[in-house]
Amino acid sequence: MPTTALSFEEIEAAECCGPRAVPVPDWGGSVNVYPLTNAEIEDMEIFSDDNPTGLGYRLKLLQFALRDYTPEQVLMLDDKSGAIVTHLANVAGELSDVRAFKARSLGNSDAGITAGNGSS
Repeated sequence: MPTTALSFEEIEAAECCGPRAVPVPDWGGSVNVYPLTNAEIEDMEIFSDDNPTGLGYRLKLLQFALRDYTPEQVLMLDDKSGAIVTHLANVAGELSDVRAFKARSLGNSDAGITAGNGSS
């Protein structure tokens, strides 16, 4: 079935995916996780290639994906359950389809998002 090519204006006007409410029973509710924009994915690629900050991959990803919180608030998740933070980061990765550069940043194609910034 042939389709009509979209104009730039139609692309600009298109609604992107909204957040996914991720249940976090241990925290007593849910957390909205947003898909990353292409610009944010590009920033993650740059971050993965050269990470002088020491900031872990999961928290950097969540700084983009947890838009209901400030980047400083997201950094405070470092003291929370690693399993929950990893789960939220996994959801963000799935919503944003960040597998390719995630694997590259972690040094292998089978790696999950469960690693930090590539260091052991």
